[in-house]
Amino acid sequence: MGVGKRIKDYNPDAKVFALEPSTLSILKMGMVEGSHMIEGIGDDFIPGIVDEELIDDIVLIHDYDAINMSKRIAQEFGLGIGISSGANFLASVIMDNDELNMATVFPDDNKKYITTKLSEPIDEDPELESNKVKLIGFEVI
Repeated sequence: MGVGKRIKDYNPDAKVFALEPSTLSILKMGMVEGSHMIEGIGDDFIPGIVDEELIDDIVLIHDYDAINMSKRIAQEFGLGIGISSGANFLASVIMDNDELNMATVFPDDNKKYITTKLSEPIDEDPELESNKVKLIGFEVI
């Protein structure tokens, strides 16, 4: 919310996208309906820090895609990012278009996910959104 507010202070025409875990991947992951693996978001409550007036749209990201994107970024760039970082990156790719400059943040790393699906091999399923992304480089700013 802080980054979004600062960007909108600088450019009121900027768009801020929130993301929520999609429930469509729940059956594939064998999870209990209503649960998800993107920690810190989508837990049936809105934290007090959230200013809904700043949010222009919500992007739905599958748990499995968030995890797979994190794995791919780790393998291809050596960046140990967490699941919500993979979700943020994928949401920025999905929302990208010729009229927008996109920015995202990686709010977590992979250390706390060592015993989760994040430590399993990359899923090469071509139907996953995370496998439709061509990673070409990155810049830290």
